[in-house]
Amino acid sequence: MLVRSFGDVVVRLAVAGPVASPYELSSKWTTQDDKEIGLSDLRGKVRVVTMGFTSCQYACGRIMSDMQQIEKLLGDEASRTGFVFLSIDPERDTPAKTRAVLAERKMDASRWTFLSAPKESVQDLSVVLGFKYQQIDEFFAHSNIIAVLD
Repeated sequence: MLVRSFGDVVVRLAVAGPVASPYELSSKWTTQDDKEIGLSDLRGKVRVVTMGFTSCQYACGRIMSDMQQIEKLLGDEASRTGFVFLSIDPERDTPAKTRAVLAERKMDASRWTFLSAPKESVQDLSVVLGFKYQQIDEFFAHSNIIAVLD
C-alpha cells in the first residue's frame, strides 16, 4: 500500500507493485461525451495532461490557455498529440459542463479529452502524477502542473 499525505488529505493507493505510469491504474473515467474509459485507453500517442477543475477562477483557466498555446506551437504535430484535462471536482465537472468548456474555449474535440472519475480514482492518479490538491469549501488549492505522458 502506498500512502501519501497532502496537508489534511491522506491518500492510500493499493497496488500490486509500484505504479510507474497512470496507464497502469485500473480506474474508470468519464469523458465529456459521457463515455467510460480507462486511462490505459489513452495510450498510443503523446498526451499533454493537467489536473484541475472547470469552475476554478484562478490557475486552471491559465493552465488550459497554456496547453492551447502548446497545441498551437506544435503545428502539424498537434494532430498526433492528445490534450487531457483530468478533473479533481467530479461532482461539478459533469460531461455537460466539460463539453461547455470545450466549446467555450474553442478546443478541438478530436485532440482534447476532459475526464472525471470518483474521488478515490482522482486521488490515486494524483499520487502517481505527484499532483497535490486539497478541497477548501467549494474550491480547491492545487498544484499547477502540465505533464507529458508518452
